[in-house]
This record gives sequence, C-alpha cells and structure tokens, in this order.
Amino acid sequence: MRIESLSRLEAVQHRLMLDGLLNEFHQALIQDGDIPNLLELWMPRLLKAFHANTMGVQIGTLACVGGPGQRRGSTHQILDEVAARLDSQDRSPHEGMWDDLLSSKKHALDFLPEAAGLLLAQRYEEDIIFCFMTRQEVVREVRWGGEPVKEIVSLPDGRVRLEPRRSFAVWQQSVRGHSDPWLETDAEALQNLLRMLSEVNKLQVNRKMRETLHWRAHHDHLTGLYNRRAMEDEVSRRLEDSQYDSALMLLDLDHFKKINDTYGHETGDLVLQQLSLRLKAVMREFDLLARLGGDEFMLLLQIPHPHAATALTFAERLHQAVATPFAIRGQHFRLGISVGIAIPPGHGRTVSELLRHADLALYQAKAQGRCRSVVFELAMAANQRDHYLLERDLDEAVERNQLSLVFQPKVDLISRKVVGLEALVRWNHPTRGQSSPNAFIPIAEHSDQIIRIDRWVMRRAIAEQAHWRSHGLAKLPIAINLSIADILSPNLVDYLAGLLEEYGVPPAALEIEVTESCFMRQLDQTRSVLRALNKAGVATSLDDFGTGFSSLSYLRQLPLQCLKIDQSFTQNMLQDPNAEKLTQAIVAMGNALKMTVVAEGVESREQMNWLLAHGCHIGQGYFFSPPVPPEDVHQVIERIEVRLSA
Repeated sequence: MRIESLSRLEAVQHRLMLDGLLNEFHQALIQDGDIPNLLELWMPRLLKAFHANTMGVQIGTLACVGGPGQRRGSTHQILDEVAARLDSQDRSPHEGMWDDLLSSKKHALDFLPEAAGLLLAQRYEEDIIFCFMTRQEVVREVRWGGEPVKEIVSLPDGRVRLEPRRSFAVWQQSVRGHSDPWLETDAEALQNLLRMLSEVNKLQVNRKMRETLHWRAHHDHLTGLYNRRAMEDEVSRRLEDSQYDSALMLLDLDHFKKINDTYGHETGDLVLQQLSLRLKAVMREFDLLARLGGDEFMLLLQIPHPHAATALTFAERLHQAVATPFAIRGQHFRLGISVGIAIPPGHGRTVSELLRHADLALYQAKAQGRCRSVVFELAMAANQRDHYLLERDLDEAVERNQLSLVFQPKVDLISRKVVGLEALVRWNHPTRGQSSPNAFIPIAEHSDQIIRIDRWVMRRAIAEQAHWRSHGLAKLPIAINLSIADILSPNLVDYLAGLLEEYGVPPAALEIEVTESCFMRQLDQTRSVLRALNKAGVATSLDDFGTGFSSLSYLRQLPLQCLKIDQSFTQNMLQDPNAEKLTQAIVAMGNALKMTVVAEGVESREQMNWLLAHGCHIGQGYFFSPPVPPEDVHQVIERIEVRLSA
C-alpha cells in the first residue's frame, strides 16, 4: 500500500514538474517568438524532464531535431522517418507511444539507431505538425527461482500455475530492446508542448505574412526598390513638412524596348536589376530611389539649398554609373539614361506637380537626343505638355480600344466602278475627340509605338475583309500604309502571312503602301521586303509620290505595282500650270513603267475628267466619298456607282 501511494505521489510530482516547465517555456515563447532559437536553448531541460535523449519538431517549414542521441541522417530524413509512423498500421495500443523499437528490427528507426522508445504527438491541421521524443534502451535483468518448464503444477480446477520455489536453482535473463515505458503524463505533456509551439508559430507566420504583404505593397518585386506608391507617400510626407532641400528626378533607360524585343524579357529584367544596383551605389544614405514601372525610375535627391547646377552635377554621376557596358548572359550592352529634374518649391509643392514637371523635362531630354539631363523650365509646359500627354495617351490607345478603321473607296474612272479601298486609322480620344493620322502618327513614329499601331491596322483590315467575304459582299482589295519601322522589322512578312491564314483571306485581297522615306533609309532591305511580299502574293505601291526625295532610280529598282500621286498635285493642277505639268509627267511615267497610277485628293468632276483624259484611270478622294466606317462601306459603294453612271 505504501509503495502504491509513493508511485502515485511520484506521478503527481512528475506531472507538476512537466506542467511548470512547459508554462515557463510558453512564457519564453510568447515573449521571444523565435522558436528555433528557444528550442535550442531549452532542449536540454525538456529532454531531461521527459527522460529522453532526442527531440524533434516539424511545424510546416519549421523543422529541427536535437539532443545527445546518436543520429545518422539529416534533420529532414529523421523527421520523414518518424512522420511515416503517423500513418503506420502496426501501432501499439497506445497510439503514438512505442517502448519496444529495438525488440524487433521492423520497428527500429534507421536514422535514430539508439532509439528504443518513441513518443509522438500530432495535430491535424493543413500543415504537417508533429513533435516526438525518443528514449534509449534500458537493459533489464530478470531473475526467478526454479526451472519454469518443470515447475508447472496442475490445479484441481484444471488451471496451471508456476511453482518456482520448488527448486532452489536461481535463473536470470537479460531483456533488451525496450526503453522505460511512456506514461500518459508524458503523452499529455508532449501534446501540450506541440500545441504551444503550433500556436506561437501560427502567430509568427501571420506576423511574417503581414510584414511580407506590407513589403510587397511598398516595394518593386524585381529590384527591391520602393514602388511608386511608397515613393510618392514618402516624398509627400517630406513636402508636407516643408522639406524642400531636395530635387526630384525621373530616369528612363534609353532604347530599353529594343533589348526586350531582341533578347527577351528575362534579359531585360537582368538589365533593370543591374541598373538599380548601379543607381543605389551612387546614392547617399538619405536619398530615395524607386522603380515606377518598366524602365522608369524616380530619385529624390537631398540637396541643401538646391538649384539646377547642383542637380545636374549629381545627374552626371548617374550618367557615369550607367556608362560602363552591362554584361548580361555573355552579351554587352551600352546603355544610357535620360533624366528629367524638378526642384521644389519653384517647380511644384506637391508630388503630382513635381512628377508632372519632371516628366516634361524627361520628355525634353529625349527630344534633344536622349542620354542627357534636363531641368524643368516653365516655358516647357505650354507645347510640350500637350504633346507629351498625347503621346502617353496614345501608348494606351490600342489596349483601351480607342483606335478604329475607316475606308475610302478607289474608283476606276473608265468603268465608274469601285475597285479597291484604302484603310485609314482614326484615334477616338476620350477627351479630344477623333484624331486623323496626321495628328498622331508622327507622335507614334517618334515614340516607337508605330509598329503596334501598324499591326493593329493590319489585323483589323484583314478581319473586316474576312467578314465581308463571309457575308457575300464585294471582294475589294484593301490598301494599308505601313511605316518604315514596320517595313524594316524582321518578322513583317511572316506576321502578315499568319494573319491571312488565320482569317482565310487570300494575299491578293491586300495591298501594302510605303512612302519614299523607306527607300531613303534602307533601300536594300526595303527592296528585299517588298519582293518577299510580292512573292507571297501581296501587291505593293508607292504612296505620296512627289512629296519626298523622289528618285526615278527607286521606281526602276523597286518591285512596285502601283504609283499614287500625292493630293497636293491633284488639288492644284487645274489652278497651277506647274502642278498640272508635274501631274501629267507622273501619270505618263507610271504608265510607261506599266504601273497602276492612282490620283489621291480628287474633289471635283473637273479633276476626274482631267485625270481620265491624261491617262490616269484610278481616282480617290472626297468627290467620290470621304472615309467611312466599315459598316457603311457597301452602301457607299452602291451610291458612288449609281451617281457616276448617271
């Protein structure tokens, strides 16, 4: 009775000791929160309290194993081996408790060769969460008297019993492969320990997640710099505190788009990362740097009593930092930056004002040839601001579905039938209204947006052609004017062939118009592209002939099927004798070269009759019809033919 009471007392003391230790450990977890560090510090005390020699924890990505017990594998190998027992089918009656791992080889842990006892605690959550402890082998000497086999006595009721005292011989046996048995107290305590670790880890994960989300909300993921939002907030805070000892700079990497187009966006990203490192190397501790997006960066430079000369001196350091070639994947890129500078309070007292004026200065730097710095001046705002804003709006016109096509008929002056159409792009600006190509195409060419617009025009024109054909409407060829940039792009012919195949439109349904500027820059390449288009079945024509640097040698060397007389000749030929003679000469020359001659800008019947009398058989202009939307084309064609035949 005394022994049983003592055993219960020891169990109560053991429980109290474990509870006290775990409460103390819990307080340390709450105060510190660094689970890996605390486990390392507390591991000896925890192992001692549990009479264990190895302890391991896995909570999501948190994984650790410690203790003096022998280990053969890595932390993750040990944890994987122990975790396998969570799904084991041959557990002992006490789930998660083993004290005989070494008594049978199939129970042993290969990576913990000394472990004879294993105690497992687990939680059923989304992540893998468990904790384990092991005990080493305890060898027991079991002794008894007599020879058991010979000292079995049969009782009258049929039972048998061992009578070891019938013999004075003493027998002894060593029992191996077992550890001290685990108690329910141990299992409950380990489960509590795991609960504490899991709850604190969850708090830490949530805190880190909040910190990560906050970082992502305020930083650019590619470079690690501030993003636009964070930078504008910080600049705004400083301006609100009247901290005007600064200069705001906008930086743009010159011709960065060509790197992306030629070498791919991964190479472009590496360039931006290297650029950010170079810019940070020039900055001082109290300066701020942000990536606003793409290849545009923003820098807030702290300058006592700032003025233009000081800002330009610092900007020169930025240019020097970028001047060294960028070595990326075996390629070397020589790049430059354009910098626009605005200085508060003279150039603005708010972030938006400073950004707008720095942006205007940046645009001026690009207009002056790039790779230079410009400080904002009030005189820039009037014209450049409008031009710049138009360019920025144009950059989004395709994505926002603001472009549209209109079609102007071309008429055979002999048969009085419509024989073709010219596709003309219009920009439906949300505040400025509809703009003609003359208003925005030069801007697109200057800002490298022209190829996107050209490709959009090609796709829409071919799509309309396919639509008309599918509805049994007139199968008229459509002429499209392409820029020099698109003519010289490496994949024009393949792109066009792909569109024709995609929409099921024959090549003869399309005509490509080019201007003389194409020949002036790259005659050989232009000739090669035109020949490839002709080979694919697409006709080519020379637009606006006579307005550029006209050369008769071009007409001889280039594969052209059509010559278009610029409207400036057609509109003046009945009033200006020189214009009349030049127009007559162009018509005669085109006919002599067996080219179709088209007169643009026909506005009267008199002009039509003159052209017909002098051998020009195709006319285009407002006399026949202004450009009309695609849904009106076939009604207009009918009206033209009815009117001309009357």
